[in-house]
Amino acid sequence: MKKPAWGSVPVIIAAAALVGGAICAAAPVNLLVNGDFQRGETWPEAWERKPQFSVLRAGEEQWLAITQPGGVEREILLDPSWASLRVSCRMRVTDVVQGPERWQDARLTLQFVDAQGARVGPWPDVFHASGTEDWVSHEREYAIPPGAVALRLGPHMLGLSGRVEFDDIWVVTGAHRPQGEDLPLPEGIGDPWAMETAWQTASATRGQICLNGLWRFIPVVAGEAQMTNPPSGRAGWGWFKVPGLWPEDGRRWNAEPAAQHFLLPECTSSVLDYSALSQGWYKREIAIPGDWRGRRVKLVFTMVQTHVSVLVDGKHVGGLFFPGGEVDVSNWVKPGRRHVLELLVSARPLTAGGTGFLRQEELRRKPTPIPLKGITGDVFLESEPARERIDGIHVIPSWRRRSLTIEASLSGASETRVLAARIVRDGETVLAFESPRFSARDLSDGRAQFTTDWPDPELWDPETPENMYEAIVTLKTPQGEVLDESLPTAFGFREFWIDGRDFFLNGVRTPLRALVASNMAGPPTGPRSTAAS
Repeated sequence: MKKPAWGSVPVIIAAAALVGGAICAAAPVNLLVNGDFQRGETWPEAWERKPQFSVLRAGEEQWLAITQPGGVEREILLDPSWASLRVSCRMRVTDVVQGPERWQDARLTLQFVDAQGARVGPWPDVFHASGTEDWVSHEREYAIPPGAVALRLGPHMLGLSGRVEFDDIWVVTGAHRPQGEDLPLPEGIGDPWAMETAWQTASATRGQICLNGLWRFIPVVAGEAQMTNPPSGRAGWGWFKVPGLWPEDGRRWNAEPAAQHFLLPECTSSVLDYSALSQGWYKREIAIPGDWRGRRVKLVFTMVQTHVSVLVDGKHVGGLFFPGGEVDVSNWVKPGRRHVLELLVSARPLTAGGTGFLRQEELRRKPTPIPLKGITGDVFLESEPARERIDGIHVIPSWRRRSLTIEASLSGASETRVLAARIVRDGETVLAFESPRFSARDLSDGRAQFTTDWPDPELWDPETPENMYEAIVTLKTPQGEVLDESLPTAFGFREFWIDGRDFFLNGVRTPLRALVASNMAGPPTGPRSTAAS
């Protein structure tokens, strides 16, 4: 029996005693039972007997020969701590005629499979030969792809004719994955989850807190994630920024400016296949302000690529698809308390895959590519009245009529109500007006409009972008009781229209032309920049 001559195979130290000036060490263990075919008097143990197989012997040595097309596979279960396997064998081929396909020769087949038996990762570069060649020793190390639970391998003769002989098939452990440790917060960064220092705004009935910044992050690198069972602490959590586009490889962001960079511990980054990444967990703490009692509390996602599931304190509370929206968390949070917020973000194709021809007679389905992944827009924690409220406002300035119209979408309005608007600039009210009284039957598709004259606003145009106002709209009873007050909505007083072939902005003919530009959700179209922004 010949053992593989590994140059740097990890060995187990059997004893610390010195024998003849050397440390005694145990030999590497072959994970493939009877891979040298030595055990078994009439047939090698653990190997399936097949008509095209035969056992050849010379002295104390015996090995396997295959004289007709065919083969056998064995399966080796993988330990999650293994990062790679080293495989070796000896092969001899005699008159092996290769078929029309490249794989139709003599070879030791290899593939990594998942829990369902499907291949994961690319096809390994296997040992193969054709023609006639005396005994050749092969050895190679194979990285275990994420999601693999077993290695299938076996001697095969896939050529049209000839004979192949195999001996000393060895599989031993190579590198091991580092032990799980969460990555500490980068040096010099304070508490990234401090609610009191986050950007926020509020009205008499509403609140909005931005949750952007560094979140705990861990990619899903093996199998499907369990919706109600995110990874525990010390599982290899790192950090990632919200909003942020997942990178396509492990390079720094300045080499791939459309994406940001994962901050991951070695135990996670060493097993991450960026090209296959389709799910990731985000986690942080949130504190619900005490003055939000009695309000509806929600999470607002402005852009998600392409699905998010929301968990609060380990309980699934909802989810949404691209492009974004809101998830009501009122029943799972309490004002004045802290909660753990966890998000499972999945990159799922929004359309069915296509089909393509590999060859004239072979049609294969092609998966839909997903170029953008992650939470690529702002995330807010918001509160609003639980019953009657303003769901949205639309500010409509008109230069030609010298007027301002407010359109408000309402929920829960049933009795007589009044809408009031304040237009603010630099903290001072420059215009205030109210709607006539109305009831639910006066609404059009849940919306109410009211208008006032405004003869002398400061106009917005590309030359005066600083001319901005804020609109604050209040829903109240005829007696003046405030039911809801919107957050400020910024706008510029301007009107744009088309007359024949001409474009007009605020009564001035304005030539326009198309300009190719990039945005936060796509790769840049111009020259790449390595400057930090």
